Amino acid sequence: MLNLYQTYIMSLARIFRLSICFLIFSFFICCHTSNIKNSAVIETITAKQLSEDVAFQKMNLIDVRTEAEFNAGAIPNAKHLDFYKKDVFQHSLEKLNKKEPVIVYCKSGGRSSKTAKLLEKLGFEKVYDLSTGYQSWKDLNP
Repeated sequence: MLNLYQTYIMSLARIFRLSICFLIFSFFICCHTSNIKNSAVIETITAKQLSEDVAFQKMNLIDVRTEAEFNAGAIPNAKHLDFYKKDVFQHSLEKLNKKEPVIVYCKSGGRSSKTAKLLEKLGFEKVYDLSTGYQSWKDLNP
């Protein structure tokens, strides 16, 4: 009878541990998605929108890829600021006019997303993130 009781207690303990793990996992998911909140400052755009909308073509365009990536090809009139040169990068961003809309892009969207969040923290009023990256723009504009 004691074995049956011990088995029951162990089963309850296992269920309790799994429940706690699930709650912790759910908490982290909720926290992560709250950090990805929709921002009034940041808006993602596609390569098609950038290519077709004349308003976007008149905005400040910042390429945050490496120098080698930039030299291999870039969107016309883009200003190059290497994401990985942190001190120069942030200093250059801080010198930009915060009231003018900015479009940022990288190779595939990772660095530009981080840059968009940084620009928001620096007080920029409107930031567009080319979420599909340079390659998608290049595919539309051979």
